[in-house]
Amino acid sequence: MDDPAALHYIPVYPASSVSGGYDYWKVPLDAIIVNQTPIKLSKSKITSSKTAIAVFDTGTSLILGPTPDVEAIYSSLSVGNPSKNTAGQWTVDCLLAIDLLLIVGGRPYPIHPLDLAWDKISDSQGRCFGGIQANDGVLSGDFLFGDTAMRVR
Repeated sequence: MDDPAALHYIPVYPASSVSGGYDYWKVPLDAIIVNQTPIKLSKSKITSSKTAIAVFDTGTSLILGPTPDVEAIYSSLSVGNPSKNTAGQWTVDCLLAIDLLLIVGGRPYPIHPLDLAWDKISDSQGRCFGGIQANDGVLSGDFLFGDTAMRVR
């Protein structure tokens, strides 16, 4: 980013209204849009939140989210041949190119198409693990945003 004044500040979500403290860098997730189509997100498990909560984690590579939301994302694709393997992991064609936007703080943050197809599966025919995977055990939020969500495009 060339102009520091262009930074957009988004208030982080507190650990609880009782403590007033913070446990992770987490922000309200307004929407996920795939190829100009909004994905209906599950109700947040953070009862005081009106939107899904995304926890940012620099030690994680992928975007992890609730199973129904991740299934809705992959089900909305007409390209990339998304499917689940026997271990329940989503796989896609390695050359998958879709338009994916995360709307955080009212602003769109595009995800680079190359980040949506991770690690080529050995002995596969052009298949890669998807950059978005289901995980219902995200602590303190609904989604975990790793490197896939934090790369500057």
